[in-house]
Amino acid sequence: MVNTFGFFVALSIGAAYWAIKQEFDRKTELGLFPKVSMENNQGKPMAKSEYVINGLMSFIFGYKILYLLVEASSNSRFSPPDHVFTTEGNWLLGLGLLGWSVWSTWKKDKEQRALPRVDELVQMPAGALMGSVTMVALASGFLGAKLFHLVENWDVFVRGLEEEGLLGMMMTQGGWTFYGGLICGGAGVLLYSRSQGLPWKSVLDAGGPGMMLSYGIGRFGCHFSGDGDWGIANLSPNPGLPDWAWAYKYPNNVLGREAGPDMEYIPGSLDEYAYQLSTPVYPTPLYEALMAMGLFAILWFWGRKQAWKPGRLFAMYMIFAGLERFTIELIREHGDSLYRLGGMVFSQAQMISLVLVLVGSIGFIGLGKKGMGGKVVALVLLGFGMMGDAGAQTKIVLPEAPTVSKLGDGKNPPDTLVVEDFQRMDPILITTTMDEDKKQAYLTLKRRVKKTLPYAKMAALKMKAMEDKLNTITDKKAKKKYIKECEASLKELYTDQLKNLTIGEGQVLMKLLHRETGKTSWAIMKNYRGTGEALFWQAFGSIYGHDLKVEYDPIIDYQIENIIRVEHLE
Repeated sequence: MVNTFGFFVALSIGAAYWAIKQEFDRKTELGLFPKVSMENNQGKPMAKSEYVINGLMSFIFGYKILYLLVEASSNSRFSPPDHVFTTEGNWLLGLGLLGWSVWSTWKKDKEQRALPRVDELVQMPAGALMGSVTMVALASGFLGAKLFHLVENWDVFVRGLEEEGLLGMMMTQGGWTFYGGLICGGAGVLLYSRSQGLPWKSVLDAGGPGMMLSYGIGRFGCHFSGDGDWGIANLSPNPGLPDWAWAYKYPNNVLGREAGPDMEYIPGSLDEYAYQLSTPVYPTPLYEALMAMGLFAILWFWGRKQAWKPGRLFAMYMIFAGLERFTIELIREHGDSLYRLGGMVFSQAQMISLVLVLVGSIGFIGLGKKGMGGKVVALVLLGFGMMGDAGAQTKIVLPEAPTVSKLGDGKNPPDTLVVEDFQRMDPILITTTMDEDKKQAYLTLKRRVKKTLPYAKMAALKMKAMEDKLNTITDKKAKKKYIKECEASLKELYTDQLKNLTIGEGQVLMKLLHRETGKTSWAIMKNYRGTGEALFWQAFGSIYGHDLKVEYDPIIDYQIENIIRVEHLE
């Protein structure tokens, strides 16, 4: 029975690996993830760190993992999860695998040196990082599951802390908490992915479906092994379902090794686990497994194909995971892991589930609401970038959806911004052979450039006029008063228009502002408002995906530059 549970745990890890790797590679192909540069080691000696890392991992696998499997197979009372963080292990297995690792690495090193030397970097999809991602997720996830379990059983934790210390508590027998593994495992993966240059919101999106799939498969393991995660007693009339799907006694479960207050002997059974529950219960692990598989199907076959902003798919995963767990907790056995607040009694899982639903809902709505990104840009730009001489306002013609701008056209003064509308397709960059996703991405970028370039040019004009005016003012109080007058006038004129910008349009506008002024939004804010306000707006903007320090590079941003030239936007 223990082997059954271990099999499903291994299967769940493999399923998550497969799903997340698929998403990493797909997002690389779409240009959302950068390709990974890996050194071609042909003809070069293997780094000594390879010997160390391979040897260490092999030793741990033999000393601890194989030890747990061997003990679980030979001792029916041995529970592997209770011994993961202990110092127990098998030295013979550990040293044996260590020796094998050193030998196999040396053999590979010898073969590698014999080949012709090649000095080049190989570009690989981001999925090539999945081995490291998996190791980080497992290490941080196991640690988080243990820590949350200790916090969940606070009285036992405090008593053990006084007797054994924190390290002793971590290394003693104990249980696991799913949400602890989820939170800490996710945090570890995000930190590692960030160090590899992967955008964290897209990393979350890539992990959501795989995490749901992994959870569902793991819950099948809980059900088939009968590990105690079942529901409350169910004596209600059966609506026509099989007993194992309605009111189940979990015969031969892993806890049924001996008689107990909740266990009864199975007549005629000669099995080592010869007991079952005396009262039938809701098979909640089965319900969770089926719900998780259904939610995975929604995320995988529908959710990930939506043209959503980064982070929104993971927000949907959070909502699904929270609703699923909160619902099942209504009929699940909680044991002693209950909290009381006033007259309410709830489990730790229910509390975290509500937080997941709340945070997920805020993220899903916030990332999907058209005006949220624009509000940030509006507040930033109206605070510093669109300030000019209040007594000599630049004349601006701005329709509801400005698309193409020209500065001066021979008919109007140089300080007049004329906005026109071009609705033609780009015959050079859009071809019938272009990938549909890339084509749509390009068209979206073109719309954003056309809409936001007028604002960037207008901001540049205003800044130039403001700087010229400020150079003639020597009194500091007069300068502050002048700036505030400009702000008030411009907020009244343009707040509503700028708030209607999407997050994507706001990000393009930030780059175009740097293109037109030669200064980042951060530098402008710091110059006119000080470091304190610049830090505030940087933090506030980051919530909606804005970086005030973003720069425009005509090489990196060649598509934007090409759109401006092909469309004759200047």
